[in-house]
Amino acid sequence: MGHGSGPSHRLTFAERSELLRRMRAGETHEGAAAEVGCSAKSVQRLLAKTGGVKSRAKPRSPLRLSLAEREEISRGLLAGESRLALAARLGRSPSTVTREVAAASGLNSYRAWRADDECGAHTIRVDRDRQSTLPGVVEPHRCEPEGSP
Repeated sequence: MGHGSGPSHRLTFAERSELLRRMRAGETHEGAAAEVGCSAKSVQRLLAKTGGVKSRAKPRSPLRLSLAEREEISRGLLAGESRLALAARLGRSPSTVTREVAAASGLNSYRAWRADDECGAHTIRVDRDRQSTLPGVVEPHRCEPEGSP
């Protein structure tokens, strides 16, 4: 059975929720464990099981279109408004609206939620060339046949 130093029990849903809340707030494993009454190892196991603490969403730059602005573009396009009129109403450059619509599959199939999702997906892209120059990053070992250039 258990080989721990004290009595063990399964964490309740409330305890797990509290641990995750404390970890998101930046508390250490030891501090969160002490407050809930479990071991730091229990916290580590919980984080491993749940995939860790999700990083906080970065606030979007005001230079980027918001979901509300994208919704406005979508509604305007469905109503037959020109991109120039939409840009004026949003206080954005006409080229911003034109690029947005073109990048998100064109006039007839523009969907605000899809454009917003794609925008978010592009921001988490990893620059592979830069990553290999960062200290502490280990290049993957490549097995190449003998005589390869």
